[in-house]
Amino acid sequence: AALERRVAEQREQLHELRESERVLQGHVADLKAALQSSTAARSAAWASEKASYEEQLEVRGGQVRAAAARASDLERALAALREELRTKRQELSRAVDARDE
Repeated sequence: AALERRVAEQREQLHELRESERVLQGHVADLKAALQSSTAARSAAWASEKASYEEQLEVRGGQVRAAAARASDLERALAALREELRTKRQELSRAVDARDE
């Protein structure tokens, strides 16, 4: 009878251990799912933030290119004005020389 009682107790302990294992496996599965969900959410947030930064970078790059083109245009206009001024000075100098002769 004592042996039967011990076998019954060990079966009960085995049943309890299996039930604990099943509960723990459920918790592990829940934690894995939460981790995957969190990772996916962080990944999506990062991708969105990266896309936003890339868009801002593209816009700013366009602004820089436009400003560089405008600066180049202004430099060409300034060079043309300097050339025109040089030509006018030469014409004026020739006119003054012709008048003095």
